[in-house]
Order: sequence, then structure tokens, then C-alpha cells
Amino acid sequence: MRHIFHRFALQQALPHGHQAPHGRSAAVLVGLHQHQHQWQVLLTQRALHLRHHKGQISFPGGKVEPTDTSLVHTALRESEEEVGLTPEYVKVIGTLPTFHTGSGFTVTPILAQLQSGFTLTADPNEVKDIFFMPLNQVKQKHHCQMTLANKPHDLVFIRYQQRLIWGATAAILDNLYRHLS
Repeated sequence: MRHIFHRFALQQALPHGHQAPHGRSAAVLVGLHQHQHQWQVLLTQRALHLRHHKGQISFPGGKVEPTDTSLVHTALRESEEEVGLTPEYVKVIGTLPTFHTGSGFTVTPILAQLQSGFTLTADPNEVKDIFFMPLNQVKQKHHCQMTLANKPHDLVFIRYQQRLIWGATAAILDNLYRHLS
């Protein structure tokens, strides 16, 4: 897996001041951790009281704030706020291709390896649950076609335990898995 990370290291995160070509800029942390000889990806379930995307499965992350120095900074700041993951346990590898959401965000996924020793604590204002999913679970994905605004869209769904992962999170996971395969 280490040699595969080199592919992503070539893509550098965009500096502060980057404006998304389509909508608002955001960054998420795609945190991978090796557990029992398999790669696991860090995911959250958003709090149920939130106005937008309540209860959905997502990566830690969020919109770029004026004080953020880079998209990496955004992903690290949001991860610490949402799940208590401190930056010293995060080894940033690089970025995955941006994803444009239907809600008007251009999301930059920051790929990182999580170093052993971290602890996670959900901020109940933002996160209902924190969990890890084996990365090879993405193989079990499902696709469906949907027409939105008179344009066909390929949607990805991933089932894991009693959860349904879809939208930007599933698309980013699918993209990562295809790059690694």
C-alpha cells in the first residue's frame, strides 16, 4: 500500500485563497488506518439535529474558513473539531480529485494515513457516531442512474453493517478504491 500512496503524494493541496470553480470550497479528511492487516477508513454519522445532511455518513471535514491557510488545514481543523483527531496523528499523503456536490460545494478529499495512538471523541453538536469501515467494503458498491436537471448521474451506494453510504462520501470512496485497484 505504501507505494500506492506515492501516486497521491504528487497531487498537492491547494493553498489558502483558492476559490472553487463551482460553488463553495470544502475539504474532508479521508483517513486510513491499518487494523488487523487491513486498511480501514474513518467515517462519521452526522448528528440527527443538523439542518443539512442530518444522519448521513460522511468524512470529517467542512467548508473553508477565512482563517484556514490551506485545504489541508481545513480538513485537519474540521477533523479535530468533529472527532477530536489531533494533527500529530495524521500523516497527509496528498489529495484525491475534487468532487462537486449537488448542494453547491467543491470538495477536496485530503488522503491521510492515521498513525497509531490516536483517540476519537465525537462532538455531539456535529457527529452522532464515529466508525471505521474496511476499505475493501467498497467492492460491494451498487450503482444506479438518476436524472437530475435533465442530466444523467451515476450514483454510488455502499452498505456497511446497518448503514447506507451514498452521495459525495460514496463517490469519493469509489474513486479512491478505483485508484488503488
